[in-house]
Order: sequence, then structure tokens, then C-alpha cells
Amino acid sequence: MKYLDFSVPLCIATGQPRDKYEACKRLMHKIEKGEEVVIATPLLFVECAHIFEREGHSREKISNQLKVLLDCKGLKTVDLENRKNCNQAIELFGKYQIDIVDALNILTMRKLNVKEIYSLDSHYDIIKEIKRIEPTIR
Repeated sequence: MKYLDFSVPLCIATGQPRDKYEACKRLMHKIEKGEEVVIATPLLFVECAHIFEREGHSREKISNQLKVLLDCKGLKTVDLENRKNCNQAIELFGKYQIDIVDALNILTMRKLNVKEIYSLDSHYDIIKEIKRIEPTIR
């Protein structure tokens, strides 16, 4: 099983980067149908809502987009740990100069022994035990 980073649905919503759009769309279609199973925390929805709102999308449109994402047959959501994970995330945030959500994603992956992440964000490459996979058209 792989982890799903926010950058994949963001690419579909924004069309950027253009060279990854079709690959991300294809991956999300597989996840929607349950042909590919991935995990994510509720922060995936938080990040999506935040960015879509910042881009001027209406609450109705954002709600619809989030419902489509939540209804994906291949998307499994997992809970975050509490204070201990927050403390560790703050340490990763400082050590690797990554954002706090990505640090929480890494800790969740470690907890669940997930070694691969679908992401367009190259900063995951600095975490040696994680293999970042960019969606591709095959």
C-alpha cells in the first residue's frame, strides 16, 4: 500500500504542473474505482479545502470536490496520533525544512510501515526510508 500526498489531487484541480496532469488524473481514476488502494490522513482534506478556498472556489464546489475524494473506493483514511506525533513532526519540520503537514505524513507512514508515497513534491526524497513515486502514464 502507498500513501497519497496532497500534490496529486491538487495537480488535477489546478492543472499544474501540466506535464503531470494526465498521469495524476489516471492515478486518481484508479483510486476512485478501487483499482489502486492508498492511505492518507484527514489532513489531505484540510489541505485541499485550504488551497481551493484560497484559489476562490465556492464552498459548494469545494464540498463537492471533497466528497468525490472521500468517496474514492481506493482511499483509506487513517487517524493521526496526538501530542507525541506533533512533537516529532515539529522536529522533522526543523531538521528537514519541510512543512508540518508533510512531517505528519512521514510520521504516519512510519507508524504504518508504509514505504512509498505518490507525490509530486521532491522534498520527500530527503527521507531515506521513503520512496517517492511520481504518477506516470503507462
